[in-house]
Amino acid sequence: MLYEIAQEFPHEMIFQEGGPCISIYQPTHRHAPDNKQDPVVFKKLLQSVEEDLIQLDDVQQTEGYMEPFWRLLDDRSFWNKTQDGLAILSNAQRCIIYHLGSPVMAEATVSDYFDIRPLIANFQASDSFYLLGLTAKTFALYEGNQNGVQEIELPDTIPRTIEEALGEEYGETFLNQRTSGRAEGSARFYSHGGKKEEADQELERFFRVVDREVYDFLKQNQKKPLILVSLTEHHSIFRKISNNPNLLETGVKSSYEALNLKELWEHAWKIIAGNHEKRTTLLLEEFKKAQASFLGSTDIIQIGRAVFEKRIKTMFVEENMGIGGHLNLSTGEVMLTGRDNKLVGNLIDQLIYLTLLEGGEVVVLPSFKMPGESGVAAIYRF
Repeated sequence: MLYEIAQEFPHEMIFQEGGPCISIYQPTHRHAPDNKQDPVVFKKLLQSVEEDLIQLDDVQQTEGYMEPFWRLLDDRSFWNKTQDGLAILSNAQRCIIYHLGSPVMAEATVSDYFDIRPLIANFQASDSFYLLGLTAKTFALYEGNQNGVQEIELPDTIPRTIEEALGEEYGETFLNQRTSGRAEGSARFYSHGGKKEEADQELERFFRVVDREVYDFLKQNQKKPLILVSLTEHHSIFRKISNNPNLLETGVKSSYEALNLKELWEHAWKIIAGNHEKRTTLLLEEFKKAQASFLGSTDIIQIGRAVFEKRIKTMFVEENMGIGGHLNLSTGEVMLTGRDNKLVGNLIDQLIYLTLLEGGEVVVLPSFKMPGESGVAAIYRF
């Protein structure tokens, strides 16, 4: 196999040095007969890639670079299992493929750095997440992303029902026996609360067990948000006792048992998309404050220097902006060479690469949301 399917982003290959770096994007179709045109579009993109490789004086190596693509073009099973978009990144060492849950513009570039802005835009708006379906008697855990949700098969060691979670404590009546002094051996029973109070106490203990078990099970992926799916009356109880920092404030107020997988995803995706929009707004407000304090800028020269000095906290880039040029990695000087010739290299792609390499965040925005008109803006660490 000359190519591999990737799931996580960013992929380690993005940070491998050495070009040329080939980036291919195209919209695809899930079903026939529409998907019959996808290989045709792909072939046209490959012709563009081949022409660019030849212009870069890689004539002898062009055949080796192109081989994974020609193999892919002939892979009928691959083209019968696509989604709504395709992203392919390839260099001399590897070729990775992303199936995307939303369409992308058809384009192919050959440069010193990968064009990963469409991928960033796709993943920043489609972060994977977890759903916790909870009732008074049982729970289930789901994992989801922009494509849908599926239930997670939990190990047998995790209790799934209130009976399993509470064990012998389940169903206790909380009665206290006292001996009356009026008659030897007689007994009097006092209840420490009615049946509703006892049920509420059991429910809270069950929810505590669920919260602990879910947190421990997901501790390796604690950055992913968790959405609660439960009846309205259970939300306040669970949130009061939960110690999970990734539990979102907004949840789905419905019994998860009454929803199919598609309905679960539709409810959850509205929440995830809303959270992304809210976070983007907060980041842009943070940029305005940073700019007023000289800790943010839209000046490409200043941003290049900050990238060189590893001072970028958050970088905003315009989704379709191209700036010909490069950052001198010895001096930190930005060298602009024009915006039209894609073969001279895209400065923005280089800045994205270096920012991610040093742990900075990159946010891709449409032009109408971008601060300034340079196509790039940044918040500095200091």
